[in-house]
Amino acid sequence: MNKLDNFLKSKLENASPESPLGWEALDAALPVANNYAIAKWAFSIVLLGGLITGTILYNQNAPKEYTQNQVSDSNPQPSFSQQAIKEEHPVYLNNKTDVSSEKPSNISGKTVANSTPIIPSIPSHINAQTTVNNANVATVAPSEIANSVVTEKPEIASAPQSETINDENILSEDVSDKNAKPSKSSGIQIHKPSRKEFHNGKLYIGASVTSIFSYRSFQLNNGAAPFINKNYDDIRQNSEATSLSYGASLTLEYKFSKSFSIQGGLSYNKIGYKANYDFEISDRAVTDNTGRIISYQNIPNTISVKSNHRTMVDVLRIPLGINYNLFLNPDMLFHFYVGGSQNILLSASGVGLNPLTLAEEKITKADFVKKANEICFDLGVNMALTSKYGLGIDLYYNKWLTNISTNPRENITPFSPGVNFAISRKLL
Repeated sequence: MNKLDNFLKSKLENASPESPLGWEALDAALPVANNYAIAKWAFSIVLLGGLITGTILYNQNAPKEYTQNQVSDSNPQPSFSQQAIKEEHPVYLNNKTDVSSEKPSNISGKTVANSTPIIPSIPSHINAQTTVNNANVATVAPSEIANSVVTEKPEIASAPQSETINDENILSEDVSDKNAKPSKSSGIQIHKPSRKEFHNGKLYIGASVTSIFSYRSFQLNNGAAPFINKNYDDIRQNSEATSLSYGASLTLEYKFSKSFSIQGGLSYNKIGYKANYDFEISDRAVTDNTGRIISYQNIPNTISVKSNHRTMVDVLRIPLGINYNLFLNPDMLFHFYVGGSQNILLSASGVGLNPLTLAEEKITKADFVKKANEICFDLGVNMALTSKYGLGIDLYYNKWLTNISTNPRENITPFSPGVNFAISRKLL
């Protein structure tokens, strides 16, 4: 021990006290413990353990639900009415054997002690005619129980083998009756409407919106050439094109058979055409007193015409037609519609050309007739959405049969293909 002391003293004689800065440098070099991470993991472990413990305790203390099979297990406890029947009329219970009338000492392997007889109230679903296939047990009609007199040696009730009941099944019936739910045999039936019922109706009302690609057929009438500028027809044919517009309608449809129906309604359409004029006027027509063109004269200054316009006509339609329905499946049908329409022109606007001078001029309602006729064709499908609502998508083509221009020298007949989207509701 002295050698160790001497060795340490010799080593530490010339040693100087270390500076505190050395210890601080050492502390800085050591890794800092991450206390936050440790706390987070500890909290997670405690929380997980608490959830597991709570789940186990809840499952242990949760009330147990007994099913019909659990109630009818071994050693069932008889109900009050069954115990009273056994005390007043003890019987022998032997599986699949006849009831004996000699020794009323054992019922299903259980000893029954004598006690004060009680006249029980027997459930209404238990009667003297009940038969269960499991075990044969004698049963007593309520009238016999009420009229019987209990003595020290009670009589044993007997019944034919076919009129038997199982006391275990009585218990299971008592439990099942409390939780019984309405079934089909109870007479209560809930009808759930099906989409298939939509097409079985008679009367339907509908609303639709329409995308219209409208245009017109334009031509000069016979004998009009001497009164019309020589360039008028070419300019209109090459400068005017289809116009995209819209419409809306209300319809009423009545089915007088599965395949045929009549459909009418009221609709509003906006039809017309657009014009992109780009031409020059270098001469003018010279006419006589009747308006006939006799020659053309050059003009010193050429007139250039460049403009874009849309000529639109607002129309109220009253259509009526016949539908032929072809079912693709119970929820969907294909239909073909043909009919006619009485059209009333409500208003008109746009810019056109003067047939003689080719100058631009405004178009008004006075340039068109007030009424016109139209023929309609429609192909589409109608799909049931619910038992009362359906969706229809149609492609149609409407051709006017009347020249709507009030100018006697030209013929303007509109036509309008389009796509129709409709929602219909079954009323009857």
